[in-house]
Amino acid sequence: MYQHNQFIKLLRPWFMWSFGALAFLLQYACRVSTGGFLDQIMVEFAIDATYIGLVGTFFYYPYVIMQLFVGRIVDRYPAHHVLIATTLIFFLSNQYFSEANNLFDIALSRCLMGAMGAFAFVVTMKLALIWFENKYLGVLAGLTQVSGMLGVVFGNQMVDFMLVGNEWRPVVKLLSLLLGVLVLMMMLLMKGKDHINTAKNDVGVVEGLMTVWRNPQSWYNGIYAGLIYLPTAAFGEYWGGKYLTATNVMINSHQASIAMSMIFAGWAAGGVLFGWLSDSMQRRKPIMNIAPIVCLVVLLPSLYWHELPAYGLYLCLSLYGFFNAALVVSYAVSGEINPKYVSGVSIAFCNMMSILFATIALPLIGYIMDLYAEVDAAGNVMYTTWSYEAAVICFPIALSLCLLVSFLIKETDCKQVM
Repeated sequence: MYQHNQFIKLLRPWFMWSFGALAFLLQYACRVSTGGFLDQIMVEFAIDATYIGLVGTFFYYPYVIMQLFVGRIVDRYPAHHVLIATTLIFFLSNQYFSEANNLFDIALSRCLMGAMGAFAFVVTMKLALIWFENKYLGVLAGLTQVSGMLGVVFGNQMVDFMLVGNEWRPVVKLLSLLLGVLVLMMMLLMKGKDHINTAKNDVGVVEGLMTVWRNPQSWYNGIYAGLIYLPTAAFGEYWGGKYLTATNVMINSHQASIAMSMIFAGWAAGGVLFGWLSDSMQRRKPIMNIAPIVCLVVLLPSLYWHELPAYGLYLCLSLYGFFNAALVVSYAVSGEINPKYVSGVSIAFCNMMSILFATIALPLIGYIMDLYAEVDAAGNVMYTTWSYEAAVICFPIALSLCLLVSFLIKETDCKQVM
């Protein structure tokens, strides 16, 4: 009996954390699956590339704004209550999206999904901080982000195999069903952990934000996260399939879907490795310095070599995803550079910055595509290879700037500010 109780005690932290990881996985699948049926939405709702870029930002703008409040909410209220409530609303919003009849329905449903999706990563990291020792933070940051990457692979493959007859709604409805089952399981099985809420950690939203914002390292680390993840969010999560299908003469839409999944398969492997490696070395910066260089080297041929064979493309993008996973080290740093009583705010700020630049890039890419598009004799808009190439120039620029910013970040030696 004693051994049984000890086993349950050891297993419980993983059990509680896994609910957050599963919620993050499914919400990420909902978030990125839209990139697999952009053409279908453009035809059904008669919209151009600029507006389809905005469809992506309908999710990201509320996601970014909510990060200002997510950290404080997660720090103040029981993490499992926050996770259950936000996942329930996300589930209802995703179902609403599957029933959309007009652009307003799309905008409102995606905005609600973005606002609620803003909690998944931060609350899962908070569960890790509550249930595990701090020395495992790098590994758990990696595993948490890996769960999201697996969600991307899952979402992309669902679209690839289920998009029959250009019907995108059944894909979204199936994701809603899985979310509904998860919410029910969380309601029945999730428990909190007793902890003392001292006066020191009962700070207000503004005070918590100001504590984080006054620290220059919060900004350097956040900018690093935003720049290194910009190509992954804008290309891997949204525009990539359409870009490769239109520009690479060696692949079809199925192979483009696999190529997008390779980014996140590489990301999953890199996320675990870099989290563990940085914890083992007791150093964060070496990984953060090297990653942007390798990402840039392998992304360029993926974007601009239009006769790159499928397997060469898979290799380049899997390597890109593997080294792009250095983002998890940035998350670990965010949990260390500020006091623990604002750890939720600090992680949320880093998470906000990681997607902020991509939020700006998504409609910009669509605008540039429309700007350089050509119109045929019948008045149809034609997107040329040049219009696509011009639109993605922001990716190598972001990675180059990321390298420069990495040298401004101070080494934490895996120790937290007290």
